[in-house]
Amino acid sequence: MMYQRNFYLKLAYILFIIFSSLPPLSHASSSEIPTGYLLLPGGTYFYEGDYKTGATFAIPEIGLLTAGVLINDKMGKQDKTPELNVPSLLFFQLYTVDKWSYFQKEVLHQKMENPGFKLKVDDTPLSELMSSPFKPKVVSSPLVVAFALLGIADGIYGYAGNKRSFSDITNVTAMGNKMSRDSGTGYYEGMAFAVSYGAGVSEEMLFRGFMLPVIDYKYGKRAGLVSSSLTFGLLHAFNPGLQNPAYTGIVCRKRIIN
Repeated sequence: MMYQRNFYLKLAYILFIIFSSLPPLSHASSSEIPTGYLLLPGGTYFYEGDYKTGATFAIPEIGLLTAGVLINDKMGKQDKTPELNVPSLLFFQLYTVDKWSYFQKEVLHQKMENPGFKLKVDDTPLSELMSSPFKPKVVSSPLVVAFALLGIADGIYGYAGNKRSFSDITNVTAMGNKMSRDSGTGYYEGMAFAVSYGAGVSEEMLFRGFMLPVIDYKYGKRAGLVSSSLTFGLLHAFNPGLQNPAYTGIVCRKRIIN
């Protein structure tokens, strides 16, 4: 239940941020923005007749959401072990990318029609943004290296209290089904990569792509920077398995500095 509450909390927040971003665009646009279509996967693109882009987002989003709903009742019933609904989480992350890409396109369009429009948005193409976490200069940056070392140190520190080893595992429960140790481990490694990558991209788009520029536009740069950083850190305080709440403060400070 904790995982479900955390998921719905974040889903509600993304909808709040998306709809909060609409007034500045609507004010500058000559036509009303179709707010109802924002709720639908790929809906904004379908509304404009861009069926290819709409389908590119809608098909995987609907597939992930359907899979998440179908396995939801099975999860945690095999051995009472809490499990993250990975398809639902991946849906949330892709949904964020979908809506931000439309937001970016609309803002850039408004800037072309009205050069005085002050709402800022990153004009980097979506494909380049999606591949940016793998760029050598990003991977080797001091902040990334420092936090990677911090994660390794935390893992080594926490492992000392674990009395079990990999050889003690007999089977793994994943998506409500029991798997062998090897296949289950492979599944979790793959899902961990997908979720981590999706989180890195979607959360940046949500907080720096939506929230920061809208609050900056309405209330000033300092308000946008501080509020988006604090909200990012506080929402992560609800993450399942968080053992040290002090990390929340570190994450907030890192985002403000970065």
